[in-house]
Amino acid sequence: RKADARQIASAAIANLVGIVPLFVRINAPDTVHFPEDIRDGLPIGLSGVVVPKLASAADVDTVVAALDAQGHNSLQIIAGLETVAGVVDARAVTTHPRVRWCYFGAEDYVVDLGGVRTSSNHEVATARTMVAQAARLGGVQALDMVVTDFGDNGRFLSEATEARALGFSGKLCIHPDQVGLVNDVFTP
Repeated sequence: RKADARQIASAAIANLVGIVPLFVRINAPDTVHFPEDIRDGLPIGLSGVVVPKLASAADVDTVVAALDAQGHNSLQIIAGLETVAGVVDARAVTTHPRVRWCYFGAEDYVVDLGGVRTSSNHEVATARTMVAQAARLGGVQALDMVVTDFGDNGRFLSEATEARALGFSGKLCIHPDQVGLVNDVFTP
C-alpha cells in the first residue's frame, strides 16, 4: 500500500510543517518504489529524506539526481548504512555533500552478511564502530541501530549508552516510549 502511505504522509506533514523537523523515509534507490517515492512522497517543508541501504557514493549520486529532478535541490539526506558494502565503504557515503546524517541498520546488515542477529550484538560490533568512524570523518551525525524489542528498556538503555561511548549522536527509535530513553542518554 505504498501509494496510500505516500498520501497519508503528505497529509500528516502538511499539519506539522514548521512545528517539528520532518523527515520521510523512502525506499532504496534500487527498488521499483524509489521513483514514485521521489515523485509523490516528498511534500514541501521536509527537513530531509531518509534513504536506506546506500552502499556507495554512486548510490547517493543517484538519489541526489532524482531529488534534484523533482525540485528538491536543497533536501538533505539521512543515509542508511545497512549492507556490507555500505558499512565497508561508509566513508564514501558520509563524505557526500548532500549527506548530513547517517544511521546503522543492524537487522538488514546481518541479513546481508549472512549472519545471525543476537542480543549480544557481537556480530555488529565492528560494523557499528566503522559507521561511527565514517560519520566522524564525514562530519555528519550518526544514529545507532534500533532495538526491535521495544518493551526492553534495559537493553535499549544499555545499547544507547554503548552507542554514545562509540561516538554516535543518537539512536533510532521504533516506538514513542523509546524517545525519552534516548534523551536521557544523549542529552549533554
